[in-house]
Parts: sequence; C-alpha cells; structure tokens
Amino acid sequence: MITLQERVHSSPPPSNWILNKLHRVFRVRTAYKNLGMREDNLLSLSYGRIINKDIDTADGLLPESFETYQIVDPGNIVMRLTDLQNDKRSLRQGLVKERGIITSAYDALELERGHDPRFWAYALLALDLAKYYYSLGAGVRQSIKFADFPNDWIATPDEDTQKAIADFLDRETARIDQLIEKKQLLSVLSAERFRALVSKVVGGGLGLSAKEREKQSDGWRFLALRREITLQRGVDITKAKQNENGRYPVVSSGGVSSFHEEYLCKGPGVIVGRKGSAGKLHFEPRDYWPHDTVLYVKRFGRNHPKFVYYKFMALDLGSFDRSSANPTLNRNLVHPEKVWWPVPQIQERIVADLDSEQARVDALILTNSTSIERLQEFRVALITAAVTGQIDVATWGKTGRTDRRLEQIEEEMSLREARA
Repeated sequence: MITLQERVHSSPPPSNWILNKLHRVFRVRTAYKNLGMREDNLLSLSYGRIINKDIDTADGLLPESFETYQIVDPGNIVMRLTDLQNDKRSLRQGLVKERGIITSAYDALELERGHDPRFWAYALLALDLAKYYYSLGAGVRQSIKFADFPNDWIATPDEDTQKAIADFLDRETARIDQLIEKKQLLSVLSAERFRALVSKVVGGGLGLSAKEREKQSDGWRFLALRREITLQRGVDITKAKQNENGRYPVVSSGGVSSFHEEYLCKGPGVIVGRKGSAGKLHFEPRDYWPHDTVLYVKRFGRNHPKFVYYKFMALDLGSFDRSSANPTLNRNLVHPEKVWWPVPQIQERIVADLDSEQARVDALILTNSTSIERLQEFRVALITAAVTGQIDVATWGKTGRTDRRLEQIEEEMSLREARA
C-alpha cells in the first residue's frame, strides 16, 4: 500500500509507523464564526507563519464585519488553498500559536487526540515544499478545500515520536533561520554602506572638510540637474507590436523585460522607475528601448553616464514624490534639484573607484545569496527527512551532522569567494 509520503517524497515509512487515513488525523473546523465579535485578535498567514495584524489599520481588502471571520485556537493549522495557478511561491500553511480570528476563506484544521500539531504542521509544510497542493488544483481549478484532498493513507508515528521530531525541527530550523537572517542582514548592511559611500563621494564636497572642499572648488560646480542632463519619459507600446526576436532589451520599472527595435536609445543608459517602482535605478550598457513606466536620461552633456547613475543613487529619487501610497516620479520634480557636478576628469576617477567597490559588494551579496539558497535547500531536506522518518532525530544532534553541513556550506562559499 502506497502512502501519501511515499508518493510525494519517494520515502518508505519506518516499519513501526502505523497506517492511518488522512481524515482520521485531521478534521476541518466548522461553526467557529466570530459572531458578536467575541474575538478581535486579528491573525494573518504570511510566509508560512501566523502573524498578528492591527484590526483597526489592517491592509488589503477588509470585510464589512469581522464577524464573518473564523475563530482559531492554539494548535490549529491554517491552510490557504486558493489561487493555486497564479501563486506558486507562497507557503500555504501555518501553525496557530494564540487564539484569534482569521479569514474564513482559509481552512482551519484541528488534530484528533494523540497527535502533536507541530509535527503535522511540518509534515504539511513538507508537502507544500514539494508542490503537492498544486497537483490537486490542476486544470481550471485555482482553489480547493482541504475536504477535496484524496482520502490517502498516511504513515503515522506515535505521539512521543511526533514530539521528538517536532522538538528536533524546532531547534535545528531555528539555527538555520538565524544563520540565514545574519547573511541577509550582512547583505543589506553592505548595500547600505555602499549607498552611503556613493552619497559622500558624488556629493562634491558634501561630508568633506572645509579645507578639502576649498581644494576641490575649481573642479566642482553647483548646478541644477536640468543644466547638465535631460530626463525623458519612456514610450508606451502594446505587446502586440513588440518584436520578441529583436536585439534590444525593453527596460521597464521592474527591470529588463522583452525586446523591441523601435524607439531605440543608444547605450549606455541610465533609467529610473517612473511608476510601479518609482525611483528604482537601472544602468543599461547596451542599446535599449525605454518603457512608459520609466524615465531615462536623454541628454548626458559632458557627464559620464555611470556618474549620473551614482548621482541618482545618492539623490534617492524614489523619495521625491510623497503625494500618494503609489507615487509617480515626475521629471519636473527632479530637473530643478541643485547638486554638485565635478569636471569629467574627476567623474572618471570617481566612477572607477565606485565601480571597483560596487563589484566587491556585488560579489559579497552574490556569495551570501548562494549561501542562503544552500541553507534553504538543507532546511527543506532536513524537514522532509525528519517527517518521513528517514533520519534518527535522537542521534542526529549527538553526531554533529547539522554542524558539519553548515560548516561545509560555509567552506563552499569561502572557496567560491576566493576564486572570484
């Protein structure tokens, strides 16, 4: 008899795990509506975690009344099985750790007695990470309910084993998550330090001593942006007219996308998001086509294009329009801004120095990103192996296997960095 775990994970269960039916372990909670507003602790499912939200300032679409929401209790598992065709990245379940209310569009599961909710939350997560739920919503079905699940057989450890596995995964995934957070923070801080360096260097005396400013006074001028460059709005064009076989990238506020040969701008170019991602910068070394969602530098004058790119980075153009929640960058707001402009020879030196530092920071961020991917892969593999009984959690920690794997990932990244 093939169990659900065998079919999805290709992992035969341990011989001492008993066979059970899915519906004998989980049941969907019903008749737990928040009538009379008995609860006002608003919860939400975000990236596989149940988080608190302010009921008075909740973002997104709000119901006419939170009385339509359902009450959930600690130990329940919330599942979001909607929009399966369009959203294949979200994590679709989370373990409830406090009493509260959550949208009734989600299924709230409770476990029969004799089961550890943490173990089964990890087991459902392993199915999610293997993209099992999407197979149930194939075809025109973009949403399902837990009641739609096949009546599968599942291999079930006893409650003590469930608790041991859950304790193990709580401990080991926390270690991995902490390391991932440190690497993410290092990347953020490195990028922030680089932006601070850019602001200091291209400011033309800003942040320098009076003596240094006087020394450079002959090489810098304080002028409005429009005196040196011209920003132009990109061109709107229907997808039907786009030539996917063209040679030139289309640059939109989201980055480089498709190709087209009309409205060609000669590279290199500096492009800044006008709407959608207002202020987002892109430096394009090739010839390109600017989309309607961007502004691009039509005239550089005698300025180095890469220096203009760094100048825009220092100005933080995304902060120019604070008029709405979805700001649109207007070139008329940018053109009057007065900034320091150095002579071309100084620009060349600044660009060379900043490009070198940018390459170093990019290499560090890339190494961190690759390391994070390896850690996430290890995390997934560890969860899957534990909930399917493929590892002995009682001896795993004693033999230092997590430590060795983490050290191996760090060594791989160090070698990668050295080769770069």
